[in-house]
Amino acid sequence: MNDKRLDQLINELPKRIEPRRDLWPEIEARLGQPKRTFRRPLFGVAAAVLAGACALGVFLSFNGTNPQTPATVQAAPTDSNLVIARNIQVLNQAIGQVREAMQRDPTSPVLQDLLYEAYAERNRLTIQQTRLDLTRSYPS
Repeated sequence: MNDKRLDQLINELPKRIEPRRDLWPEIEARLGQPKRTFRRPLFGVAAAVLAGACALGVFLSFNGTNPQTPATVQAAPTDSNLVIARNIQVLNQAIGQVREAMQRDPTSPVLQDLLYEAYAERNRLTIQQTRLDLTRSYPS
C-alpha cells in the first residue's frame, strides 16, 4: 500500500462516530460514588501477620519450660521451626490475598506497602528458620 492509497482510506473514514447509546447518564451516576476500597480484608491480613509475628516473639522469648535443661535446648529449635513454618504459611496466604487485591487496584500504595512488608517478614522468618536449622545441625 502506498502513501496515496493510505491517505485516500484515511479521508474516507467518518469524521465523527456516534455511540450506540447515550453513555453520559452512567458516567455521571458513577462520578458521585465513593471509590471502592479494600481496607477490611487488608486489615485482616495485617492483623494475621502481626499476630503471627507476636506469637513467634512470645514463643521464642518464653516457652514455659526451664531453659537450663538439656531436653529443652534440644526441643526448642524444633518447636521454634514449627512456629516459624506456620507463620511463613500465614504470610504466604497474606501475600496471595494482597496480590489478588493488587490485580483490582495495582497502584494502591497501601497494597504495595503491605506486599513489601509481608515479603520482608517472610524473608526474615526464613532466615531465622535457617539459622535454627544450622544451630541444630551444628551444635556448639
